[in-house]
Amino acid sequence: MKQYHHRGNLRNRIILAAFLLAAVLLISVYYRNPKSSFIQNLKKATINGLAYIQVGANKVFSPVQNGWIFVIELANSKQENVHLKKELSGLKERLNDLSVIEAENRRLRGLVQVTVKKQYKTIMAISISSSSNNWEASIIIDKGSSKGVKERMPVISKEGLLGQVVNAGSFASQVQLITDTKSGVAAEIVGRNVKGLLQGTYDNKLEMTLVRKIRKVKKGDRVVTSGLGGVYPRGLYIGRVREAKSPATALYKYIRVESEVNFNNLQEMLVIKSPLPPNIESLK
Repeated sequence: MKQYHHRGNLRNRIILAAFLLAAVLLISVYYRNPKSSFIQNLKKATINGLAYIQVGANKVFSPVQNGWIFVIELANSKQENVHLKKELSGLKERLNDLSVIEAENRRLRGLVQVTVKKQYKTIMAISISSSSNNWEASIIIDKGSSKGVKERMPVISKEGLLGQVVNAGSFASQVQLITDTKSGVAAEIVGRNVKGLLQGTYDNKLEMTLVRKIRKVKKGDRVVTSGLGGVYPRGLYIGRVREAKSPATALYKYIRVESEVNFNNLQEMLVIKSPLPPNIESLK
């Protein structure tokens, strides 16, 4: 066993000596004749060998490098995605704000058109609270006597008649809506010469009473204020006839009127200062 180990060491020494001798010879030849074909071929062989080694290394390490690049790009993409989501959220909020502003502008333009068309002197108000049940329907507005609001003044929106002021405080007022069961509005049907009394019902609807059966009324007829009663000027739009019939056991027609106003979502409105019926003018 020791003899075999001794022979192995001797062989390694011989190989190492041979490499050293070859290296010395190559260096000697190079310095004596650096342009010899042997030296040039050796250079080319060395370059080619290094090239093959480089290609192999690239094949081995390129996937690793690409993997790191992918990880870095993925992290950057996630960060950019978070940033874009924040920007998108901000844009959505701004769009929502613009939508709210545009809706408010449309409502205000509608109120302005009502004022210009009827040549009313009005006070713009906003609903700040509401109270609605089977017996009463009213709202509180943000304008009072300090702004010229008085009791019995009509209140309208661009969709139609809302009601009248029943209590006027200094800085806020209570408005009784026409859907209130205690409300009564003198009304007429346009083009029919039919007059009656519009009242609120227990289900917050509108019914036109005191219309004789012989009167001709059709679904879709326009209903406006008649100007009688000393509260509302003539011609304020209320709504349209939804249903009209003549019950056999009743003295008058049954007429259901549908308003275009959403009484559950009142916002901007106008309090009419003038012109008013003579009865209201005399109260000033």
